[in-house]
Amino acid sequence: MAPHELPSDLTALEARRLRALQRLVPAAALVSALVALTTLAAWVVGDALTQLRLPYVYILKFPSAAMLLLLAVALFGHWRNTAGWRTASLACAVLAAALALLTLAEYLLPVDLGLDRFLVHDYADMRFPGRTAPLAAVYTLMMSVAFLLPGSRRQTRFMPWLVFLASGIPLMSLGGYAYHAPPTEATSLGPPLVALQAAACRILLCAGALFLRPDSELVRLLVSESLAGSMARRLLPLALGLPILLGALVVTGQRSGWLSGSLGFALLVSSCALLFATAVWLTTFLLLKEERTRATAEERRLQAEALVRAGQQRLQIALSTARLGTWELDILTGELEASAQCKTNFGLPAEAPLAYAGMLRSVLPADRATLLAAIDRSVAQRTDYHTECRIHWPDGSIHWLVVSGRTLLDEAQRPHRIVGVTLDVTERKQAEENLRQADQQKDVFLATLAHELRNPLAPIRQAAQIARSAGATQAQRNWGLDVIDRQAANMALLLNDLLDVSRITRGQLALRKESVDLATIIDTAIETARPLIHTKHHHVHVDLPAAPLHVTVDPLRIAQVLANLLTNAAKYSDANGQIWVSARAEGDTLHLSVRDAGIGIEPDMLPRVFTMFSQAQAALERADGGLGIGLALVKGLVELHGGTVSVDSPGARRGSTFTVRLPGAVVRAGGAAPEMAAGPARGGQPRLRVLIADDNKDAAESLKVLLELEGHEVRSAHDGMQALEAAAAFRPDVIFLDIGMPGLTGYEVAERLRALDPARTLRLIALTGWGQPEDRARSAAAGFDHHLTKPIDFQVLAELLAHPARRAAPDGHPHGTSAAAKSS
Repeated sequence: MAPHELPSDLTALEARRLRALQRLVPAAALVSALVALTTLAAWVVGDALTQLRLPYVYILKFPSAAMLLLLAVALFGHWRNTAGWRTASLACAVLAAALALLTLAEYLLPVDLGLDRFLVHDYADMRFPGRTAPLAAVYTLMMSVAFLLPGSRRQTRFMPWLVFLASGIPLMSLGGYAYHAPPTEATSLGPPLVALQAAACRILLCAGALFLRPDSELVRLLVSESLAGSMARRLLPLALGLPILLGALVVTGQRSGWLSGSLGFALLVSSCALLFATAVWLTTFLLLKEERTRATAEERRLQAEALVRAGQQRLQIALSTARLGTWELDILTGELEASAQCKTNFGLPAEAPLAYAGMLRSVLPADRATLLAAIDRSVAQRTDYHTECRIHWPDGSIHWLVVSGRTLLDEAQRPHRIVGVTLDVTERKQAEENLRQADQQKDVFLATLAHELRNPLAPIRQAAQIARSAGATQAQRNWGLDVIDRQAANMALLLNDLLDVSRITRGQLALRKESVDLATIIDTAIETARPLIHTKHHHVHVDLPAAPLHVTVDPLRIAQVLANLLTNAAKYSDANGQIWVSARAEGDTLHLSVRDAGIGIEPDMLPRVFTMFSQAQAALERADGGLGIGLALVKGLVELHGGTVSVDSPGARRGSTFTVRLPGAVVRAGGAAPEMAAGPARGGQPRLRVLIADDNKDAAESLKVLLELEGHEVRSAHDGMQALEAAAAFRPDVIFLDIGMPGLTGYEVAERLRALDPARTLRLIALTGWGQPEDRARSAAAGFDHHLTKPIDFQVLAELLAHPARRAAPDGHPHGTSAAAKSS
């Protein structure tokens, strides 16, 4: 491991401590080199007089200063760790080792190599000898070997111990200075007194060499957050400082005379033991406290991890619920990591492999370039990306995905990884497409509705012009009135179909089933569709069982179903076409079919035939195409009966067949049909006083004329206040009230009239264009007896006047009346 490279398993705090120690390495080398260079310069330019004046500069001898400089350069070269500096470091270490060996040879062998006089002159009267002390040479040799150890592993293992042993030599010299040891107290290897600055620099070089290897056990121990590291950091200052302090006290006591040699030694040993025991106790106490702190921190860490796991679980639930898949791509290696949901979004099982190339291949070619451009732009600009694309699933289906993410950078601010999420939005896209189609159908419907309303309005206006023309004959006027009546009936049927579809959609249409002869229903349906059938000269063939077939259905609604199917067949068949109506019973299931030889239905249109406002293009091109709600109404009414309706067509210009199946509808076959309830008699109608209140003067006056022709006495009003005043003055038997009037609404007028007539002798009939169930409920709450929607079927109106006490059914016509008398 390089000196600047930190171990990968360090914590953030340990890394900060280690960096602080490593900053001491170049500082120690530079300080030592500066001291050595200063001393060498002094030896080169100085003389004997200068040596006498500055003895502490020259106490560091020339060879010792040279060795110190070489070791400082070797340390700095190791720290720089470049090719040139490594070469210089090895050269300096070899040269220093050679000088140390030669110096030791001068001491061990009785020779004088003149190393101390190689560059400088050693004056005979100089105060200090010029030869390097043997212990200084041993220190230099040990440090040189430490720097020359080959391989990082050997340096890590042996270098710290060599440096640690070598540090004892300068420490002994510093102790001699600290305790004022006289120079005459020599060891067998020479005098203990060495240069003070040399001893200090050698300690600095030892510290720098120890901190040079960040992966050594000693350095790792000093920076570790473990209990061992904490104990080492606490005991090391005590181990270094206490003996020095106690030794200084003992030496001072012996020199002052109040301690003898043996007593001083005993006191030194006992004091060291006591102080070390105190240090151990204090360290143990501090370690126990730290252990408790660590236990608390560990508990908090576990709690935090539990919260993180809970958050990750919530995130996974949220991602799964939202169907968000995550993926991550290594830009350099191309390796892709994808979550199970991401694979699901690509139509793959969770355990299936998913590569980046495979992910791109699944994207449709038309969208792949857009996706790659978004990702490349994100990598180049360091921005987020967001795009949509279509993908092929392995089963062949097409799905829509939203792909979002961003590019992550490494420490050098280069693109390193791409992270992203995928979201399956196929359902949303389908809903958008359905909404778009519905919007298109709505536009077609509105255009067709305008067409369908204009069609009857045109002959109505023209017939009115004919009726007003002075030159028109009575026959022409009668023909115009027939046109107006017929076209108004067509508009009423159109509005009825729209209202029925709305009621079915909201589940507010109720059936009134009864047992009837099926032939009667079919006759009613054919009669309803007869005008269009007659206009286009179609031929209708009816195929019924020989015996009467009695069914339990709502006769009005089933007749409406068949009439709509017959009208549909008549519209989409060319003139002089053929239409077949058939019925049969299979058990208790009734089968009805309407077949034509018309324009037919394309295969792709068959699934949408019964959809609201849906028409084939060929149908839209026909002048009598209609609104496209008839078949939707058929489907709704059949399903209300618990049945089904289907369509089959061989193709364009080959006709179509609609089949209705009503399970449980057949009650019996054969025998006489039950008699229908007879409608109310119309003879002997009493003469009534009638008040009409409507802000539409034409509507009010036309209804007034009709009622007067029936022999009733009629008055009219055109706002709410006039209605109240006319009711008080005229005292009518029946009042027709429009709901939306100025001044007072019809509801408010009805409430006031009911307050004056608690016995309900006055009959109130709502006459309005609003016919929804909530409108009828509100009119009943206001006190109305009947609720009729415009335009009025005059037969229903006459029946109400003939039997004013008869209540109206929820659909707007009195109970007991025939289907033809329905109000709309």
